[in-house]
Amino acid sequence: MKFTGTWHLNQTYCRFFDDLQEGMSQQNLTRVRRFQRELEAAEDRAECAETNLNFVRAKHRSFVTAVPGGQATSNVYVVEERRGYSDDY
Repeated sequence: MKFTGTWHLNQTYCRFFDDLQEGMSQQNLTRVRRFQRELEAAEDRAECAETNLNFVRAKHRSFVTAVPGGQATSNVYVVEERRGYSDDY
């Protein structure tokens, strides 16, 4: 009789720990999915920031040029190149 009671108690503990483990697994899975969504959103924001930076760089690109010809290059000019992008970006 004592053996049967122990067996039932053991089965009860096994079910309890199985349920507990399943609940923890679900929590971990939910946490991983949330982190994955946050990572994807951060990657999207980084890509957007990089695109905006490239846009600003292209819009305000400047370069240095010397006066053409065989003369000494004492006259150096900074030329700013502006492209016709709309300011509505």
